[in-house]
Amino acid sequence: APVTTLYLSTSNLPPVVNDDATGYLDRILIVLTQRTGIAFELRKLPAARGLIQADSGVLDGDAARTDINEDQHPHLIRVPEPVMHAVVAGLYRRHDIHVEHPDDFDAYRVGHVRGWKFVESLLEGNSRLTVTRTVGQLVDMLYTDRIDIAVMGVASGRQMASERGMQN
Repeated sequence: APVTTLYLSTSNLPPVVNDDATGYLDRILIVLTQRTGIAFELRKLPAARGLIQADSGVLDGDAARTDINEDQHPHLIRVPEPVMHAVVAGLYRRHDIHVEHPDDFDAYRVGHVRGWKFVESLLEGNSRLTVTRTVGQLVDMLYTDRIDIAVMGVASGRQMASERGMQN
């Protein structure tokens, strides 16, 4: 039986983290618990709030983070070994979309979730940019043709699109 529980924030969505603990990250943490005797409990929080709580000691850490500004979070120590690989891409429905270079995004109405620093820097200067608070809002905008490209995690984007009946 585990003697210790570590409480970790995560902003990951299904299928990475599922309510029934069947997500990719959930299964990794279950095996880690079996191997170490340390239990891990995920707290689903917005990305920025999770980092603040982990850095301040309210939580023990943050799980499967893609990027942090270590100067802003001096009490967090990055584990050098990746837990998993996240794929971020532009998801779209139109057949005429063609992007090979970051500048190619300028020809389209593009959306992303606020706070994703890498994506913000990639799309900086795009005059047709829409920023949402949640991934669900982003997928809804793609579904209703309010944006042409949604830049997001592929696994969660595909799952949400499928739940909305979007094909391909």
